[in-house]
Formats: sequence, structure tokens, C-alpha cells
Amino acid sequence: MSGSAFSSYAVVPSPAVSFEHGKDKVTRFPVTKNAVKTFCQRCGTPLFNTNELYPGLTMLYLGVIDGHASLVPKSNIYCSSKLAWVDELATAKTFAHSRNDS
Repeated sequence: MSGSAFSSYAVVPSPAVSFEHGKDKVTRFPVTKNAVKTFCQRCGTPLFNTNELYPGLTMLYLGVIDGHASLVPKSNIYCSSKLAWVDELATAKTFAHSRNDS
């Protein structure tokens, strides 16, 4: 659903979610029988997901939350489908930025 090996969300009560700007640019797409992805129709940025299996909860993508860098994970779910190399990431060579970044 995320197009990547990971998805990082903050799960919040749905009534706590509101838009300060751009509500008219938001669209939804049903990705499964139960799950709906909400995103910006102009740029495609994912905003949040909802799932009928978790009524009353909204899964906000961390990037849409001011101060997301200070949030600390409390759980890790869907580990049964985790890629085999995920546990090795802590020992992988890291780079501060892409070679092409200036």
C-alpha cells in the first residue's frame, strides 16, 4: 500500500484529524475492501489511511505531522511480511545524502 519496504504512521482517533489548508485538494482511493488511502490530488502526497477493521482510528503518515522527528515508535506491526534484510539495516553502510545532492 505504501510502495516501499516500510510505512511509518501515527495512529490517532479520527475526530482529531482536521485540515488547516487544502481540503479541496484531498482525494480518497479505496485500496482494499476495508482500507482507504487519502492523498493530495495535486501532488500525490499520501496523508493518511483509514481501515474499517480499525473503526474510529486514522493512520497519519509521519511526514504530515509537524514535529514528526521527535516521535518515537511504540510498536512494529505486520512483521510476518517483513523483508529478510530489515534486521540488518543497523549495520548497513549509511550516507548523509545522495552523491548527486549538492
